[in-house]
Amino acid sequence: MSTGEVLLFLLGAGATALHLHGWYGALRSAGHLAWRRQRAWWLKALPPVALSTLLLVLLLGASSDVRASAVYLAFYLLLGGAWLALVLWLLPWVGCFPRDDAVERANPAAQVFVFGAGLGGTLAYAGANLGEGPGWWVVLGCAMLSTGTLFGLLLTVELLARPAEAVTVERDLATGARQGALAVALGLVLGRAVAGDWTGATLAILDFVRDGWPAGWLVVVAVLVHRRVRPRPDRPTPALWPAGVIPSLLYLGLALAWLGILGAWA
Repeated sequence: MSTGEVLLFLLGAGATALHLHGWYGALRSAGHLAWRRQRAWWLKALPPVALSTLLLVLLLGASSDVRASAVYLAFYLLLGGAWLALVLWLLPWVGCFPRDDAVERANPAAQVFVFGAGLGGTLAYAGANLGEGPGWWVVLGCAMLSTGTLFGLLLTVELLARPAEAVTVERDLATGARQGALAVALGLVLGRAVAGDWTGATLAILDFVRDGWPAGWLVVVAVLVHRRVRPRPDRPTPALWPAGVIPSLLYLGLALAWLGILGAWA
């Protein structure tokens, strides 16, 4: 490893360790509050699920030199841990504060959304690791493109439909499930859009637009669905299955169908 890679390795390890310590420390310290009544298994499961998913992606499709080296696998895995911390830090920009809403207030709708957003952001980063490339700067550049677009699209949904109020104030579990599933679906599409062998920045952006445009239609569908099934005075608590589970399966199904159409990333 080069000097720059060693420094980045240490930075990723430190950021991941600090994030995990702070995350699980917050979960433990909240035990004397509503935490005793509302066990947030979603929040406990997020780091291991996200990092296990990333490790699987690395083992299956990272560049050949990464797959052949335990050190480089650890390198990109730890960068993924730091990336997860960054994603959760950015969530307030789309209306949800993980520490306040999901942990301290034990809001189940926020917990599900935070899980989905964290996993979606990890998938956006994971896709940047797929294929052959010249080094870590390409992975981070592509990850910034996919993750930045992910948050831009989530912010668009928030500006057009205001689902964050239903999640954080009205504690509507159906909305939390929909928004979490939307984040995962967007992460799948955008992560796939940055996957592939590196052929230059211009072609990478063109490929991203070509393969990632369905993410925009997912946003349109999500806005229309939320306006249709969001909580209202005459229906303050929409039924979970028709208003939450079925739309969530729709978002994920559309994303997986698009990945099936695109096929392999090479």
